[in-house]
Formats: sequence, structure tokens, C-alpha cells
Amino acid sequence: MIDIGHLCEQNSQLRPDVVWFGEAVRFMDEAAMAFASASKVLTIGTSLSVYPAAGLVDEAKTSAEKYFVAPEYEYTPLGYRLLRGSAAVVVPHVVKCWMAGRKPC
Repeated sequence: MIDIGHLCEQNSQLRPDVVWFGEAVRFMDEAAMAFASASKVLTIGTSLSVYPAAGLVDEAKTSAEKYFVAPEYEYTPLGYRLLRGSAAVVVPHVVKCWMAGRKPC
């Protein structure tokens, strides 16, 4: 828990490692390169409405195996297969399939 008054070594207020609205996203270029070079992409629990991070799904190469995990969602990014359900259930299943060399179903 970080509270007002908790300071770092430079005597500045500590804050959580999150991106607030209007701030630049750290490591965005690295994230885009990871999406662009991945053979498998698993996008989990996002509304795809907050940019620039939401645009990362478009960086995945056409040939990549791409999945989008959400409990309820009408829109699935182009080239992605929707796996409907909670991340706590779906993600372990996907990982198990990938580790066995299979595509998730």
C-alpha cells in the first residue's frame, strides 16, 4: 500500500506503477516489438478502448496464433479467436494446450 507521504530515495512521492490517463505508456515500443515478433499472442481482459495500449493487438503478425480472452465481449480484434470466460479459467487451459503443442479449443 502506498500512501501520501511515502517517499522514494529522491524524496519524491511514491506512486503505483500504473499509467494514468494522459501519461505516456512506458516501454510501448518494446511491447509493440514483442507483439510483432510473437508466434502466439494471448490478449486478456481488456476493453480495447484505451489507447495507445489497445492498439497493440494490431501489431501482431498475420501468421501468429492469436487469442482474445474475455468473459463477455462483442468485438474481437481482426485475426483473433475469442475465448469466452474468466481469465482464471481460460488462461491455464490455453497454457496447458500450448505446452502440449496443441491449439486451445
